[in-house]
Amino acid sequence: MTKKQREKHISNLINIVRDNNFTVDRWGNYVRKHGENVFRIKFMKNNLRFEVKKDAPKMTWFNIMSKPFIRIDVDEFNSRLKNRLS
Repeated sequence: MTKKQREKHISNLINIVRDNNFTVDRWGNYVRKHGENVFRIKFMKNNLRFEVKKDAPKMTWFNIMSKPFIRIDVDEFNSRLKNRLS
């Protein structure tokens, strides 16, 4: 994957996250509250992490998915988000 392909792929992933009504928090992560759960998507240097926690004090984040960008299929990621948030 070239640098331009990688940048386009990451921007496609960010667009999917925004289309699913995630907002940016003060640390630059994308978060969304759904029912009693809070979902967080972290874009790091080389990978993406999808996490969940209960919306209660002193709860910790649990990893749902953590993959390098180049191994994430855009359509699969979109379907995973829709399944978790429906």
